[in-house]
Amino acid sequence: MQSHVSVSWLQVPRVPQATGHAHVVLSSGGDTGIYTGDIAQVAVQLERTAWVSAFDILPLVTMETKKTMVEKAIAEGSLIITAHLPFPGMGRMSRNEQGHRKWQPVQPSG
Repeated sequence: MQSHVSVSWLQVPRVPQATGHAHVVLSSGGDTGIYTGDIAQVAVQLERTAWVSAFDILPLVTMETKKTMVEKAIAEGSLIITAHLPFPGMGRMSRNEQGHRKWQPVQPSG
């Protein structure tokens, strides 16, 4: 069950490696960020949502959850925030000319 912690914070349950995991959607001023938790350990796992970690105990759930999250991020232009990718661990998903998902790292500004 999704739970709104405040107007700008939405916790979305998912089950990649273990029950109880979630990703968090943060919104402010029309911008959205998604903290991915442990759903991807390398960028290619966001591009190719069928690629899952060997640690996933429910890989089919992970694939569907990740696909939904990534497609939403592409549609909304959301910033993706993850602890597992190289510093600063932020980027956006887009589609290349062939329609394939593409991770684009974002450098911090300011």
